[in-house]
Amino acid sequence: MCLVTTIGIIGCGWLGLPLAKALIKEEFTVYGSTTSDSTYTTLTESNIHPCKLLIDDKHRITCSDPDIFSSDIIIITLPFKRSFSEPQDYVLQLKALLSTIEERNRCHSVLFTSSTSIYPLNNGIVTEDTPIEPKNPRQQALLDVEQYLLSLSSIDTCILRCGGMYGNDRHIGNFLSGKKVKGNGQEPVNLIHLYDLIGIITLIVKRPIKNSIYNLVSTDHPSKSDLYHFHCIKNGISPPTFTDTSCASFKIVSNHKILQSYSYSLKYPTPLAVYS
Repeated sequence: MCLVTTIGIIGCGWLGLPLAKALIKEEFTVYGSTTSDSTYTTLTESNIHPCKLLIDDKHRITCSDPDIFSSDIIIITLPFKRSFSEPQDYVLQLKALLSTIEERNRCHSVLFTSSTSIYPLNNGIVTEDTPIEPKNPRQQALLDVEQYLLSLSSIDTCILRCGGMYGNDRHIGNFLSGKKVKGNGQEPVNLIHLYDLIGIITLIVKRPIKNSIYNLVSTDHPSKSDLYHFHCIKNGISPPTFTDTSCASFKIVSNHKILQSYSYSLKYPTPLAVYS
């Protein structure tokens, strides 16, 4: 087991950048990748070792500072872009990235931010042990990436299935304000605040990483109707209109495993509250 002193974050976007800043405060040496000139400058100003990392349409990688791949732990926060013409493009990009990590990484530890959208709408509770039977190409792509990561004998992987993310400049009231939404609004939500995402990941990197999967969501799951009405009224904007009388299919994602494993206390256990 390596002593963890360096962390590489592939994708310093909405989650990756504040995570990198938080890890700097924990006295880790942090490398961060971006495709943006402005973010590159921000990384430099934040004492994060910056690199430009590009993956072209043939899944070839160009990186201005390959030392990022030699970090003790690598955190992959690359989002599943809706602009992908084929969802499998995401799988091929991640496989190319992981091949490079395998070649250079010394301690072979990876955190990957997946999504709770991988779970079926079973109208009940889902846990990390719930069988995944993909119903659409996006679910299939996420499952393919997760299974590929867990199959790599040279890499210990922690997969984080994150709920819908809010906080910072993502205001819940703005998500659906004034829109017409299918369903009667009684289906529960599965969200997680940025503060708790960063808090949990910071705990994880301080312990040895073994192949594992965790759900990252709030403990409470208010209905869409209650949630958006609360935040829209607080922000003085129009709540959404729910168009049907019947409840849409749903799932309730359990966070019991992560809270128990790391003795973590959520700052925002419910999204039905005022937050910063």
